Amino acid sequence: MTDAPLHHDIVIAGAGPVGLAFARSLKGSGLNILIVDPQPEEALALPAFDGREIALTHRSMAILTELGVRDRLDPADISDLRQAQVTNGAAPHALQFEPQDRSGGRLGVLVPNHRIREALYRLTVDQPDVDIRAGRRIVQARIRPGTPRKPGGAALHLDDGTALTAGLLVAADSRFSTVRTQLGVGADLHPQGCSMIVCRVRHDRDHDHVAAECFDHGQTLAFLPLNPDADGFRSSIVLTLPTAAAEDLAQASDAVFEAELNRRARGRLGAIRVISPRHLYPLTVTWSRRF
Repeated sequence: MTDAPLHHDIVIAGAGPVGLAFARSLKGSGLNILIVDPQPEEALALPAFDGREIALTHRSMAILTELGVRDRLDPADISDLRQAQVTNGAAPHALQFEPQDRSGGRLGVLVPNHRIREALYRLTVDQPDVDIRAGRRIVQARIRPGTPRKPGGAALHLDDGTALTAGLLVAADSRFSTVRTQLGVGADLHPQGCSMIVCRVRHDRDHDHVAAECFDHGQTLAFLPLNPDADGFRSSIVLTLPTAAAEDLAQASDAVFEAELNRRARGRLGAIRVISPRHLYPLTVTWSRRF
């Protein structure tokens, strides 16, 4: 005999910000929810710094406040974004983005991605109606068509042999979703031939909480303003280059990488010192063939 499949109202593939926020938004709904993620529990509970600073609009921050996330964030990790400037090469003028009066002088805020993930996990893992299966993968997924007398849903198998059924299956396992592939939903992936290097830096001049993005020949360089600490002014730098050049620079020595950043930044914020590990992200556009 085969054990009957375990049934959940909702199964979510992926315990990233999207999957966790969706589960958190259903608190008190009475729905039985299972989240499946291949990362070990330790990595979900204490995500490592990944270099990414997430720009959040006022509405996005309001949603995170409603979910209880803001109360779990250290105020030092919430950096104001008061203005944004976009420049084109050596052109003397910049395209300016400024807040409306009702925004309190901010376009939004910047919050480290790993801090958002950590806060969402700590909130969701204690939610009575949620079970999180860490270190497990969905290896088979199919949709069961419904009838007027019998609702449909999803039939799933995990890599440990567990059989599941669900009224709703949510694929929140990134733009490279394996669940999407298992369900036969095709997607076109278009590598852009560029990759971005992200890291935190310290610099001599105050950024005044202004984000700057500089489009230049063969590169794009963005400065994202972070809150200062006891040692001075800080920003997150995003340098986008053709992939081969980005890979070479990401693997260069600390001294070479820092010198190259200073050369490319052209003294915009004064002397720059790298204060975090570098992270490399290839840029790919993903477009689903069905919605």
